[in-house]
Amino acid sequence: MKFAVWIIAIVLVFGVGFGAGFLFQRGDHTAYVDTAKLYNDFEMKKELEQKVTEVQLSRKAQLDSLKINFVALSKKTNPTLEDRTKLQALESQYHQMQQQFEADNGKIVQYYTNQIWTQLNQYIRDYGKQEGYTYIYGGDGSGTIMYAQEKRNITPEVVAYVNARYKGKGK
Repeated sequence: MKFAVWIIAIVLVFGVGFGAGFLFQRGDHTAYVDTAKLYNDFEMKKELEQKVTEVQLSRKAQLDSLKINFVALSKKTNPTLEDRTKLQALESQYHQMQQQFEADNGKIVQYYTNQIWTQLNQYIRDYGKQEGYTYIYGGDGSGTIMYAQEKRNITPEVVAYVNARYKGKGK
């Protein structure tokens, strides 16, 4: 009888130990990503940044063209009343266009930033589910995560995953 009690006790100890170990391991499946690196290395961000640069260069060319006309007209000796009127109109047009471009540039950057984070958040959720993570924290230097073991940093894996998903490779 004592032997059977010992066997049951040993089986229970091993069973509880195994179960607790499994639960602990399962509950401890957390990691973090360096959000700045993730954002900057995301292919979608690079593509949209290129589009913003192209738009800004096009707008700058338009402003430069107006400025060239303005400078050429302002250097004219003995300008007529018509020249002075045209000069004022060019100056006004230049400043209005410059203000409008600055406002539009800010709006497009904000719009693209929102698109990028929306896509990144979806990909990270998918990655977390696929890899069985309980939590994936974002470390951005704002105090959200003050310290984490480097072995918990999955930024390179997540960057590779989100870029592959963005390019239509894998799920």
